[in-house]
Amino acid sequence: KYGKPVGVDDPWGYGRSLEWATSCPPPRHNFITMPRIRSESPAFDLHHPEIAALDQLENVGHGDKALAGGKEAGK
Repeated sequence: KYGKPVGVDDPWGYGRSLEWATSCPPPRHNFITMPRIRSESPAFDLHHPEIAALDQLENVGHGDKALAGGKEAGK
C-alpha cells in the first residue's frame, strides 16, 4: 500500500502455489493446458526444475511399496 509498486509477478522468486506461476492480474485463461501437479509446490517446481528433478529421482519407486492388505512389500 505504501511501498513502491512491484514490477514482477512473483516478487519473492520462490512462490509455491500456482497463483504465483501466472501474471498479475491474471489473464482470462491463466494456462493454455491444465498444469500437471506433481508436488505440493508446483510453481516452485516451474521456476527451479533442477530441484524438482532431484526430488523426483529421490522418490522413484516409493509408491510401489504398499500392497492391497496395507502392508509393505517384504515385511
